[in-house]
Amino acid sequence: MIPVIGILSFALFIVFLVVAAISARKKDGSSKKWLSMAGVCLIVVVVMLSVDDPEARKVSETTTQPPSTIPATTAPLTTVPATTAPLATVPATTAPHTTVPVTIPPTIAEDTEIVPPRDQIDQYAPSEIFNDYTNNQLAAERKYEDKWIEIKGLVFKVDKGITGEFYLLLDSGVPLLVMGINTGGNHQIQAYFDDDEQLDILSTLNPGDEVRIIGKGKTKMLHIFSIYHCFFVWD
Repeated sequence: MIPVIGILSFALFIVFLVVAAISARKKDGSSKKWLSMAGVCLIVVVVMLSVDDPEARKVSETTTQPPSTIPATTAPLTTVPATTAPLATVPATTAPHTTVPVTIPPTIAEDTEIVPPRDQIDQYAPSEIFNDYTNNQLAAERKYEDKWIEIKGLVFKVDKGITGEFYLLLDSGVPLLVMGINTGGNHQIQAYFDDDEQLDILSTLNPGDEVRIIGKGKTKMLHIFSIYHCFFVWD
């Protein structure tokens, strides 16, 4: 940087040159003096320019020094080995098969009904059974249903139900009344048999035949009283 003295000397140099030029035009003989003074100022300026200014040198070095290149230090990638945990093998536990016994319900023919001795079984006529239901149904149910009874009556017919079972109908002789009107039919005993031997006997019967059977009373529906597990007996 040029010091202040150098700047002032340069300014005076210009001034002295101008004054010297004016004096030369006037021809008053003072132009040489002004030129001498201008020369002195010029010398001062040159000297000042040649002086080594440490501050200016620092600035120059700072502005002209190329930026230092810092080598990029790239850290090497650290490779972490992948650790795969082994799959845990759980042994399959198969529950042992539990064998459940299958119980087949017995059919009617397989029922193990214990039939009491014949002398302990009460005997009834078909008409007596229906008259009892007409007079007092509760008393009749307690008397006949789920009880072993012996019935003597006349064959009305042998027929087949919708389930494929054959049955015997006994005529009670008691008229079937609907709202007090005689329908022309009678109440009937419906008897079911279990084994083939009894069915063989059933196949030989005709309407009007007199039979005697033992069975277990079931229930009365409309004009029918049903008995099951029947078998034929004789006097």
